[in-house]
Amino acid sequence: MGNDTPPFEITPKITELLVKIGNELGRFEGIKGNALTPQLQRENRVQTIQASLAIEQNTLSLEQVSNVIEGKTVRGMPHEILEVKNAFSVYGRLEEFDPSSSRDLLKTHRILMDGLINSSGKWRTGNAGIMKGKEVVHMAPPAENISSLMKNLLLWLKQT
Repeated sequence: MGNDTPPFEITPKITELLVKIGNELGRFEGIKGNALTPQLQRENRVQTIQASLAIEQNTLSLEQVSNVIEGKTVRGMPHEILEVKNAFSVYGRLEEFDPSSSRDLLKTHRILMDGLINSSGKWRTGNAGIMKGKEVVHMAPPAENISSLMKNLLLWLKQT
């Protein structure tokens, strides 16, 4: 293997992703040093919301997310549509929140989870873990430790 040979196989999928990355970089090349246009800000927000919610198993497409934000009727699971509306509401208010404040973190949680869970805007009170089938693969810290752990995390974030 020569020095210029990557330690992996370049597959069609990798090539496809590289082209997509190149296209996206090209879109932003013309705005270096300039403020984002309102249209570009909106597109970025829609993409961010769709990608973030997809991680949480929200199945709405980019077009559906855009339509929800525009107030159009979308066929989809009601809770997924509500997740988009809640996320859009939070993203529109990010400048209001102090990233090192537990109160503001809980406020954003309340907005994000409004209508989706009963305990929105509060630290969890029960145990939580991640299961893979019937096996526990991760056990979260006990609920009684959450407040102090989050306080320490936010302090650490503020200091770094």
